[in-house]
Amino acid sequence: RTLLKQHLRTDYNIGLSGEVYDTPLHHQPIFSELDDRPLPGAEWLCARHVCLPLYPALSAADADYVVESLAAALARDDLREVTSGRITAG
Repeated sequence: RTLLKQHLRTDYNIGLSGEVYDTPLHHQPIFSELDDRPLPGAEWLCARHVCLPLYPALSAADADYVVESLAAALARDDLREVTSGRITAG
């Protein structure tokens, strides 16, 4: 995800936020009683998600640019690991 964020910022001038979601809920202080166990689905997702730009003044053209830029970035071989992996129960 870091490579993807860097690439989008450098090559397309798109900043992806979402760092507030980088820590899974079971590692948040309010849920400390759950922090004694691994929750691999939550950990996997928090390590790989991105938050696309979304705000009231975002134009349709800007939204299209973000989607097209993201698609182009994900098609790159050097960013392939961003989309690899699966969440499995268990």
